[in-house]
Amino acid sequence: MLRLLVLVLMIPLVAGCMTMRSDLGTIRSSAESLGMKMLHPGAHARVCRSSVFGIPLESAQQPLREIFRIDPESDVLSHAQMTTESIATGVFNRICVELVGDLGREISVVRLPVVGDHEHHH
Repeated sequence: MLRLLVLVLMIPLVAGCMTMRSDLGTIRSSAESLGMKMLHPGAHARVCRSSVFGIPLESAQQPLREIFRIDPESDVLSHAQMTTESIATGVFNRICVELVGDLGREISVVRLPVVGDHEHHH
């Protein structure tokens, strides 16, 4: 009984939590620089995963997949920021990932070359 009490009292000493934020820029399916039609500014998705003694309690979900589910037409996330929050006790662990950004769709852009000097046109 004394060992159990000591173990329970030591858990807060080895437990920890952490929050980290990262700017990701633009996430898109192609490397080409195309235009973007804004669909949902400030869209966000949050997924969490918990485990007890390292055994997952639920299946893992991906925040990128979740944010694109907001609008099936979307394929670009601009101004993307990711925040990761985790807590670890050794017995119970939980990690949450939140993805925030402007959700949009790539559109074709026609760029016409400038030919000649336009100052002399009347």
